[in-house]
Amino acid sequence: MNKSKYTKNGLIELINAIPLAIIVIGEDAKIRLVNGAMRGFINKLDDQLVGLYSGQAFDCKYLEDDTLICGSEPRCKVCDIRNLILSAIKNGEHVTKKEIPFTIKGGINKIFQISTKRINIDDKINILVTLEDITIVKRQAHDILENEKLQTAIHTASSITHELSQPLMILNGNIGMLISDIKGAPMDIMVDASDINYKRIDTILENLTRLNAITHKLQHITAVKLIEYLNGNILDINSSSVSNQDYDQ
Repeated sequence: MNKSKYTKNGLIELINAIPLAIIVIGEDAKIRLVNGAMRGFINKLDDQLVGLYSGQAFDCKYLEDDTLICGSEPRCKVCDIRNLILSAIKNGEHVTKKEIPFTIKGGINKIFQISTKRINIDDKINILVTLEDITIVKRQAHDILENEKLQTAIHTASSITHELSQPLMILNGNIGMLISDIKGAPMDIMVDASDINYKRIDTILENLTRLNAITHKLQHITAVKLIEYLNGNILDINSSSVSNQDYDQ
């Protein structure tokens, strides 16, 4: 694979003119060069960075104990940043703007956007790494998406309750009149509570009450909470509604 060729001094001048945070990694996977944007990004000086592994420079949460070395832990084998750098060193593979989740000391979750390129400095293989912290941007995008989902759910729920309200009102009214007629019938034709027809009316009334409760909850959707159903997900009305208690009316 062709490698871009630079001298050390020439590269330092070049990367310092670039506003992106940049580090240059040597064949030993340790940091060789850092530009001004990277120093500001991680708030460390050159002598605090040069000679370190990437996990140490970026304050990996698994290195809370200063005696640990980046790459020495079993979990380091699944570190995306480390693997990208090693792949670039060994195989010349590069990535462009790859999003990688990374947890720093204190348990703070970040999302980094990383690009790598294999270059040649004074006839030695090095890896140029650019890094951007896109955590806030991704969170904002997530919040916008969640709000769009909520608005869609609210509009859909409002349409459903609007269409159901009149049929439910008619059913409720007619069932109520039917029960009044039965209760007000002469004693000789009064329907016994054990009669099958009376039980059927009672079942209809119970399910109408359930439907009333569902439409009430649909009118009070405040979040989008999903539950698994068959081969997909459906809206969990109880969890998504602020009115998730029994509705009696």
